[in-house]
Amino acid sequence: MYRYILFDLDGTLSDPKVGICTSFQYALSKMGIDEPDIDKLEPVIGPPLKESFANMYNLGEEEIQQGIAYYRERYSDVGKFENEIYPGIPELLRDLKKKDRVVAVSSSKLTVYVEEILEHFGIREYFDYVVGALLDGTRDKKEDIINETIRQMFDGAEPDYDEIVMIGDRKYDIEAALNVGITSIGVTYGYGSREELEEAGAGKIVNTVEGLRSLLLIPMGFSKPAPAIDLTGEGENPRKAKSPEDLKAMSKDISRKSFANTWGFVGPALMYWLGSSAFFYGLVFLTGLFFKNKAEYPEVFTVILFGLGHLIACLFVMKDFKSVAKHIKENAVTEPNFKFAIPAFFAELILAVALGSFHKISALMQESAEEPAYIPPFVISLIVFGIMVPAASNFVFSGICYHRASKFMKGTVPMLFTIILCSFMERSTGTGFSLALMMGISIYIADKMGKYIYSLGSFIVSALVMAAVQYSTTTDAIYDDSMAILRFVGVAGVIMILVNVFDKKEKAKNAEK
Repeated sequence: MYRYILFDLDGTLSDPKVGICTSFQYALSKMGIDEPDIDKLEPVIGPPLKESFANMYNLGEEEIQQGIAYYRERYSDVGKFENEIYPGIPELLRDLKKKDRVVAVSSSKLTVYVEEILEHFGIREYFDYVVGALLDGTRDKKEDIINETIRQMFDGAEPDYDEIVMIGDRKYDIEAALNVGITSIGVTYGYGSREELEEAGAGKIVNTVEGLRSLLLIPMGFSKPAPAIDLTGEGENPRKAKSPEDLKAMSKDISRKSFANTWGFVGPALMYWLGSSAFFYGLVFLTGLFFKNKAEYPEVFTVILFGLGHLIACLFVMKDFKSVAKHIKENAVTEPNFKFAIPAFFAELILAVALGSFHKISALMQESAEEPAYIPPFVISLIVFGIMVPAASNFVFSGICYHRASKFMKGTVPMLFTIILCSFMERSTGTGFSLALMMGISIYIADKMGKYIYSLGSFIVSALVMAAVQYSTTTDAIYDDSMAILRFVGVAGVIMILVNVFDKKEKAKNAEK
């Protein structure tokens, strides 16, 4: 993960073609050089002006200074705003700041121009430092600009070069980064080609802003992409195998990764399932030793130990949860979306009521044909089947499995796989299907709200409602529980309000930092 991120401006954050090329054309015209096609002037985007005038038109020092003056004559007034921010850049910058990254602009353009452009497009707030060239002509080399940015970032302390990355679209950005000793990312959506960036020695190359996002917002705890891999899937892979031995090695590597990904997804659920069974039967056996015969054994103990077995089994996968805890935190890259999350939450409650009623009807029909099954006290039912078991299940499936699946699957696929896995792991087919459906909605809510706590909270509340309907001590009519259901819906509302209050307090603390 890169903590200190340096962006080039032109061709990386924005498309400056019209402003730069037209101003350069204006300067050439004032010097008696006719260049009607601004497309031919694209190479001037990126390098220092002095270098562009010298290399492209073989001008002397005095003519170069005159050309720069003419260029700035138009650019300072009009050209600097003939510019467009690339789509997705504002959102990327916002999310980087939310993740406490230290973000800077390191541009060969005059600092005063960079500041004005960032302010004009409303993205200045996302940058901790803005460093460019100086009006007196000094600090015009990209290497000097990067060094100055790093000096300001670390305020005289020893820089942590391994956590610094320079992002640019031209070889000047890449070569300067190498000379300074930091990692570089080349972007091909600007004005430099893939060939130019590869030859310059770019550490990684991406074709789109989304590809850049995937590199800069790598989930914590997950492995980083290998150097020079194009995450967008476009263009040739620089690490393409060139021999049968390479292909064989790559095949083995893919197999190992596929197995690791599959086990990372299924393993925690399997360990949880085995652990909950082992602990449950083990606790039942140990407590049974204190009673002379089976008839004296309180049946309520079995229900309580069932819940304890699930909670203790979470210890089996605690290490797995720690490895993805940072990923869960890093994954919150959007503002909470109440518009979609709140209706989903109430849909989850309605589903809980419907499923609870269905299970109760099934239980009543079974009781009429057989010996009545043991019904635990109402409060015990709520604690065990409304809090303990749902909390443990959500911890494993939503907290671990879903986020592990998100590592190597896209879109809604991780959610669907998690729902399937959850339904298969539950001992009761009907209960497993019910909990799996509610689990899917709780995951959706967490994604919309940006935090795992919303998944856990909504799942427990809906499980409480389901338990209230399913395990109510009233057996004459299901709908006699309507008041209990309303009370739990009220509790759900209070919980959501409290979660929102704590969320705002946390954001306020982060803002102060």
